[in-house]
Order: sequence, then structure tokens, then C-alpha cells
Amino acid sequence: MAKIVPAVTLSDPDRAQLQQWVRAHFIPQQVALRSRILLLAAEGKKNLEIATELKVNRHTPALWRQRFIQDGLDAVWEIQSGRGRKPHYAPEKVAAIVEATLQTKPKGATHWSCRTMARSQQVSKNTVNRIWQEHNLKPHRSLSVLRRPLRAMGVMRKDWAPASTRRRCNTKPKPHDSATQRTWRPWAIHWRTCATS
Repeated sequence: MAKIVPAVTLSDPDRAQLQQWVRAHFIPQQVALRSRILLLAAEGKKNLEIATELKVNRHTPALWRQRFIQDGLDAVWEIQSGRGRKPHYAPEKVAAIVEATLQTKPKGATHWSCRTMARSQQVSKNTVNRIWQEHNLKPHRSLSVLRRPLRAMGVMRKDWAPASTRRRCNTKPKPHDSATQRTWRPWAIHWRTCATS
């Protein structure tokens, strides 16, 4: 005995929205396909006819018909959990790479490169590069390694000097020195050492 196919009834705004998604150039193809399935189902076609016309698996129209009946038009955009590529490395490994980047230096070098960090952590250089991009880490820039933990702690570098040796830093250029006026950067004071030698 054949299963009874649940009917899909579309209101005028829902039909207009689905037709707009089918015609739009910027919509993901999976959303456009789901919209076509629902429009054909609303015309009264059976799941096998829809699957043949759109060249999809015969279970796909039944799946999206059921999801639309349960969740409405928002279901067209949903991606079920468990879909997509699974993360290859555990969050602990990612945290170890970030921590090593921020807190350590390689032997005989001033900063980490992707390849040296990859050898140290036993992962690929592409993995290190991806993790650095996700966390906005740039160890080849000398101050970026220092800047992140300091900002998190609310400490600026000029506070590193002991209070007894701290002196006032001159942050303004002399008006008669044209070279100073050309190269003066008001933000540079935050990274100068303000201690006496």
C-alpha cells in the first residue's frame, strides 16, 4: 500500500518568497533547489515526479516536504547538525598552538614560522596557518605577540618599568624639527620603553 503524501499548501507571500529565491543569483544552490521542490509539491506533483524532474534522490522531496510542514519557510535555510566537515583537531590542541605562539619562542629565532610551529606541535603547516588566521596571530610582526596578552590583562608596555626608574616621556615633536614632524606617530608612545637606562 502506498504512503499518503502530505499536501503542501503555500500562502501567497510564501509562494512569492520561494519564487524570488529560485530566481535570485546570490542565493545558495541548495536553498534554490529546496524552493523548487516546495513549489512543485504545492502544484500537486508526487515525490517521484519531483525527483525525476529535478534529478535528485527520490527521498529528497519527501524530506523537504516534511520539514516545510513542520517548521515552515524557515526550514529551507536550516542546515541540520552533523553536516559538514568535522574539526580534525581538538580544542585543546588549538589552545596549545595559540599558547605556544603567544608565550614561547623557537630556539635560535625571534619568532615562530608556520613550519617551525608545525614541527614543534606535530601538525601540518596549513593547520598552523589556519589557526593563526582564525585567532588573528601574526608572530612575524614583533609586537603582535606581545600585544594580545597585554591587552587581555589591561597592561600597557610603558608600565613595565619599575616606578623608581620611570621618567616622563616626551611625546610631542619639537616644532623646529621638520623630520620629526614628518615621522611622528602619536600611537608610537604606547610601545616605547619609558624607563631610564
